[in-house]
Amino acid sequence: MKQLSYIIGRLSDWGSNHKNTSLNENWTKFREIHKKLGDAVPCSDWFYTDDLNDGDKTTDGTPVKGNNDLHYSMEGYGILAKRFAEKVIELVE
Repeated sequence: MKQLSYIIGRLSDWGSNHKNTSLNENWTKFREIHKKLGDAVPCSDWFYTDDLNDGDKTTDGTPVKGNNDLHYSMEGYGILAKRFAEKVIELVE
């Protein structure tokens, strides 16, 4: 039986410290699930994205108010793509 290969860009840290306790708890659970799934199968992996939602501008060019925005910065999306590609190469080799 073949195993499915997959790579997870772990959900960012945006909701981990949210003032909405329910959101905070669920966000944290999903982050843990992403990590466990990435670690569960030898031909799969996961990576952090916590640093990708910090930046000067969002994808539509509007300024981010402080750091830790819900969505990635424009630069963050480029880094996300690079990380996915690097993980694919790592798993293929």
